[in-house]
Amino acid sequence: MIAPVQKSTKEDTWRALVDDYKLHEKVYTLLVASPLETLEDMRFFWLREEDVKLFVDTMPSENADSKRLQGSRLTRAWCNYRQWATTRDAGKSHQSTAELDDLLEEVTLAGVQNQFWARHHMTYPSDMMPSDQLVSRCYRELERRLLTVYNIWTVKDRLHQVTTTRKRERVAAGANLWFFEEERESLPQKTAGKYLSLLHTYLLSLSIAGGGKRTDRDGMPPETRGSDPADYIQVPWTTLEQYYHRAVRVSQLVPEGTRCQWLEKADVDERATWVQEFRESGLPLGKVVQDNFHKRAALWQVPVIQMQYISSEGGKANLPPKGQGKGTPGGKEQKKKHKLHLKNGLKTKGKPSGTGEGKKVGKGQYSDTMRDGTKLCWFFNHKTCNTGKGKTCSKGAHKCGLALQSGRVCGGSHAFSECCSKE
Repeated sequence: MIAPVQKSTKEDTWRALVDDYKLHEKVYTLLVASPLETLEDMRFFWLREEDVKLFVDTMPSENADSKRLQGSRLTRAWCNYRQWATTRDAGKSHQSTAELDDLLEEVTLAGVQNQFWARHHMTYPSDMMPSDQLVSRCYRELERRLLTVYNIWTVKDRLHQVTTTRKRERVAAGANLWFFEEERESLPQKTAGKYLSLLHTYLLSLSIAGGGKRTDRDGMPPETRGSDPADYIQVPWTTLEQYYHRAVRVSQLVPEGTRCQWLEKADVDERATWVQEFRESGLPLGKVVQDNFHKRAALWQVPVIQMQYISSEGGKANLPPKGQGKGTPGGKEQKKKHKLHLKNGLKTKGKPSGTGEGKKVGKGQYSDTMRDGTKLCWFFNHKTCNTGKGKTCSKGAHKCGLALQSGRVCGGSHAFSECCSKE
């Protein structure tokens, strides 16, 4: 079947049709003079074969046999195009409803993987490389601009792909329909470390699927070491890797008890912004990720409420030891220490009752006086003194009142609420 080809102009389209089907020059004259502009017009203008033949019968100065021959050839061209267009439309409908998780063709899948290696010259172990199914899904999402906020906990790597079996069952007796069910597996333990590992695999799949060159940047100078890779590649790995390492670095500042929850929320919020801008802006994903990396940097700052258990002693977290959580004696005792520490200066709104001269205070608590009896200014130590940064005022000396392990007081020129001293 020879399918007619639509050209840029009306005359070129009918000229190509006449040449392909060996039509008479007078048929070309009729087509140019008709209201038909495109092949789609021809497809729906004539409803029956008789309509095509009646159109050819208007050709002047030709005998009946010649008109029948030209009518049959034009009818064949009309039928061929209708059949080809129907198949094309059916293919588009099937493609749009196809499952995103369906595997790509073997040639296409190998091509995107080879493309990634040719640019980066790196590979990863099978427990870090994404599965073929995940790469296929990311490829279709990028190609159709249907990016989704993918659930990181469902990410599968290549090791899972080669070690998992699929059970095949026939839907009905005698029918050539089969139902495939993958081997059931337990859900991964939700920890920050596991989330980061799965996030790395997912970002890697996006980079593999989007490793093609940007077609909208023709005429760009050759890429050099200082060039921005997002100007040349749709989804460069260096851009996604920068996002991943920030997630690793910032998440370490969050207390372990809430680290996983905080990390997942921050990541989902960021990728939701990617989805919205990628679908609406027309920019490649790499450029979207790069722009949001800088615009949303402040949202990756650890909130103060997450740091309430970070002590002033060197910035170390005084969290309960592993295994001593809620309901255990060790956990309760540790919480009491935190409350005592907060009561003695960090979270006290009014001036507390002083420790009193000569009274022994514990390590990390606030002392009203130095060991030699020098009175300290409570307001300076809690950054509310209006006198200034002088060495003393009517309320006492402007020195740090943090009690150290040796029993002496810090005495530094900084405030108690800012002291990180320890012995």
